[in-house]
Amino acid sequence: MLGLLAHDNTDVSLAVVGLLVELTDSDTGEEAPDEMGHLVDALIQNQGLELLVQNLGRLDDTGGDGASGGGGGGGDDTEKSEGVYATLNVLENLLDFRPVEVASSLNTKTGALKYLLKKLKQRKFDNNKLYCAEILASLLSCDPQVMEKEFCFYLSRRSIDMKQRKDQLILPEPFRISVSTRKHPPFLFSKK
Repeated sequence: MLGLLAHDNTDVSLAVVGLLVELTDSDTGEEAPDEMGHLVDALIQNQGLELLVQNLGRLDDTGGDGASGGGGGGGDDTEKSEGVYATLNVLENLLDFRPVEVASSLNTKTGALKYLLKKLKQRKFDNNKLYCAEILASLLSCDPQVMEKEFCFYLSRRSIDMKQRKDQLILPEPFRISVSTRKHPPFLFSKK
């Protein structure tokens, strides 16, 4: 089954992802924890997580140059976007079932962090970008080693830059507030 994740036809890989969504659903984990544990072990030991992350890279849901990275089928951007969402859903389900082990494997053996950061850097906001932020937060909270890496510095710096740009774009030129002086326009405090 894992070999089909790397199939040239993205429709086939998306069908496998759909099956994995159902197999890793939280209800399945509660009803059959032993079977779910065996599935998680098999995915970790047989490079299943790596294949899922590679599949994310193949499914270019950005709509940029139209290159899908894979041949035949799956050319619809909506279908690819749904495939990315489903793949992120599988990763989230695995993280919910075994947070530390899956987070450690995703952080050390796959390019998951790079993909998530790349997705978050895009200007376009969609459900997949939000889902990437949620999974990145889960990865950072589950694996303390990642907290020490440059990704945290990058994320905090990036969010500060975006906040500063947002403040400058919203406030008109004469009313920009300097962080150091905190001067406010006089009409805000005028007494009547």
